[in-house]
Amino acid sequence: MPTEIILPRLYERDIDVLLQEELIFNEAVCNVFSSALGVNAPLRISECSLSVVDGTGETDLFARFRVEDRSGVLLIENKIDAAFQPTLPERYKARAREMATNDHAAYCVLIAPAKYMNGNTAAEHFDACVTYEDLARAINAQDTERGKHRAALLLRAVQQSKSSYMVIPAPNVTAMWQRIYEIARAEFPALGMKAPTDKGEQSWWVIFKGNLPPRITVDWK
Repeated sequence: MPTEIILPRLYERDIDVLLQEELIFNEAVCNVFSSALGVNAPLRISECSLSVVDGTGETDLFARFRVEDRSGVLLIENKIDAAFQPTLPERYKARAREMATNDHAAYCVLIAPAKYMNGNTAAEHFDACVTYEDLARAINAQDTERGKHRAALLLRAVQQSKSSYMVIPAPNVTAMWQRIYEIARAEFPALGMKAPTDKGEQSWWVIFKGNLPPRITVDWK
């Protein structure tokens, strides 16, 4: 009997790393982005960084590209099923607008399962939306064992995803998170906790990543 392959639960960080590699090395994946953005020429990624932070917030993937003789950047937000923080889509759009010039394009792109996009008005703030399903098809088209495995990982993330929702800020919960952050920053810097944004009343779990290996976190409820 064939051995059943059990795929692990995936987190957005895992998908970030997978997409970083595919954007740099997989032409078919780049073509998915070209099509979503309405760019009628091959899009070439020269650099792709993870978790880029500036004064206006964090970008999950920040990619530099060229299209023919024009350069530009992609500001990519990756979602499996986590909620949008208040004004996050608007901040992505504002950052892209500030970076764009006549000779330098800047686009903000949302990557998520197709059902995350459905009826989610926050997605309208992005220049393009790319589904996990489309990316999986592009990766699987390589027709290699590696490609099939990575496409299966994306589809696994689709299966585990839930419906998206918008955060309704709860000031008392946000204050609790801020207190946790101040303690973690001062006494436990190795936890690598990032400054929290507004939290909803259901935000009970604090997850610390630090420098732990992939798919390993410290979860505190």
